[in-house]
Amino acid sequence: MDRLLHLFRVNHHIAPSTEALQYAIKKAQWVNHKYQKDAVPPIFAEKILLKEGIVLEHQPLAKNLVAVMQRSEKRIVLTDDKVALTKWGNFAIAHALGHWFLHTHEIAYFSPLSLEKPFVIRSEEDNEANYFASYLLLPEQMIQEWNWLPKRLFSSAFEVPEEVIIFRFHIARR
Repeated sequence: MDRLLHLFRVNHHIAPSTEALQYAIKKAQWVNHKYQKDAVPPIFAEKILLKEGIVLEHQPLAKNLVAVMQRSEKRIVLTDDKVALTKWGNFAIAHALGHWFLHTHEIAYFSPLSLEKPFVIRSEEDNEANYFASYLLLPEQMIQEWNWLPKRLFSSAFEVPEEVIIFRFHIARR
């Protein structure tokens, strides 16, 4: 875990502007307020997806891809890889929702490499969607209430990988 945090700090050189970061955070807070006012952990991104009328499908995707958002078809396709879905499914949906609410692209993708190896991020938009997703699934108030849990239990309670927790805590320190 400490090695991942170190890699993140050393290699995370692509970051959205302060304005984009603040907008992503505020948009995630707005979405949480609109759809999950009284929620307790975990936050399930799929519930928001359904309330937005976005269709969720499962199909084989290229290696390292977990989700693809297709705006004009109002759908998100998740990989049919059970291992990847178990670990990344909730965050992948939240990431796709980040693109949905923040950007106007027709197609957007989520690969765990954007968190596991942040130096391979190709665009600021992907990074902004990661910020959105991490705030959507780990709202500040819930972090304050649940931060007494060890990382592994925290990860389990919020149904996000430890990489997401590290990413989110790194943002909070900025």
